[in-house]
Amino acid sequence: MTDAPTEPGDAALTQAVKTKEADTGDWKYTEGADYRRMTTAQGTSSPPDKIEVAEVFWYGCGHCYNFDPMIAKWNTTKPDNVAFVRIPVIWNPTNQAHARLMYTAEALGVLDKLHGEVFKAIHEGGKTLTSEADMIELFAKAGVDKAAFLEAFNSFGVTSAVKRAENLTRRYGIKSVPVIVVNGKYATDAPNIKTFDDILAVTNELVAREEKELGTPSP
Repeated sequence: MTDAPTEPGDAALTQAVKTKEADTGDWKYTEGADYRRMTTAQGTSSPPDKIEVAEVFWYGCGHCYNFDPMIAKWNTTKPDNVAFVRIPVIWNPTNQAHARLMYTAEALGVLDKLHGEVFKAIHEGGKTLTSEADMIELFAKAGVDKAAFLEAFNSFGVTSAVKRAENLTRRYGIKSVPVIVVNGKYATDAPNIKTFDDILAVTNELVAREEKELGTPSP
C-alpha cells in the first residue's frame, strides 16, 4: 500500500494547493495535479438525482482512522443533493475481512454504532478484527447476538457487497487510502494532495463542478 495523505497541519503545503491558479474558469484545482479523472465514469449506488461522494478507506489504515472525524463532520454539513457512502478498499484477505465486517454491520442496521468502535478496537485496542470470534464480541456490544451476526455475515447480500467493493477498488484504480471518489468520475489521489484538508477542499470543488455540469445546484 502506498502512503496515504498526512494529517492536517502542514500550512505551507495546504496554502500552496489552495492558492493554485486554475487553468480554466473559476476553478481552483486542476486535473492531474489536484485530482484524477477516471478513464471511464463508473456507476454509483446513489439515487440519480444525487451527487455521490464515496470515501474509499480501510479500518486498519492509520490515516483513515485520523481522517474519520473530519469526513464525519463534513458529512453533517454536505449539500442536500450529495449522497455520502463508504466503500471499503479490498487489496488482500485482511481488507476483505474488514469489508465483510462493515457490510454485515450495515445489513444489521448497526453500522452507525460500530463504525467508530471498529477503528478504536484496531488502533487503540490492538485487535486485528479478522476472526469471526473477535467480530462476534464486537457486535455483541451493539446488541447483536452470534446467530444474527453469522446469518448476516454469510448472507448473499453481504457477499455481493464485498464483491462489488473489490470490483470498485480495481475499477477506481485505488492505490492508497483514504481517497474520495466523486460521482464515479473523479478521485482525490493526486500529487498535490498532501493533507486531509486538501482532500476535503478538492472534494467540495468537484461537487460544485458536478452541480454545474448536471444543472442541479444545491438548495
